Amino acid sequence: MSTKARSGKSDGQRPVAQRAAFWMIVGACGYAGMIGVVKQLSSRMDINIAFYRYFLALLAMLPRLIPSGSATLKTQRLGLHN
Repeated sequence: MSTKARSGKSDGQRPVAQRAAFWMIVGACGYAGMIGVVKQLSSRMDINIAFYRYFLALLAMLPRLIPSGSATLKTQRLGLHN
């Protein structure tokens, strides 16, 4: 097995584990920010904030989902998703 294959690196990129950790941290910060915004808005507005929260999340995901279609969401291990 080559060194490149073991390290998870491709030319000029960080190892896969570092990229995964980065995106997990970005996701956690985004989620925490969303919770803070929802708490602030819910104290000021008397509307269903959850709908708008998930609608904005869908809008944020659309650029990733549209080019690849439903293939992005398809899994080969459906039995493992309980």
